[in-house]
Amino acid sequence: MSLFEKGMQKSMTVANTIPHLYYHEEIDLTECEKLRKTLKASQKKVTVMGLLIKTFSMALKKYPRINATYLP
Repeated sequence: MSLFEKGMQKSMTVANTIPHLYYHEEIDLTECEKLRKTLKASQKKVTVMGLLIKTFSMALKKYPRINATYLP
């Protein structure tokens, strides 16, 4: 095993010991898609992902405690 592979194995092993949290939510993006189509009609290239990122960044500015870490 090369030095790179050994380092990768070590970091992957450490990563497996860190607790993970998975969350799943379904969201109705109908209004988001309507906005995207309206903007697209006015020759502005906007993706749903771009709109989501903008929305999340605005929410984090308004509610900074959302971006928190839990330490028991």
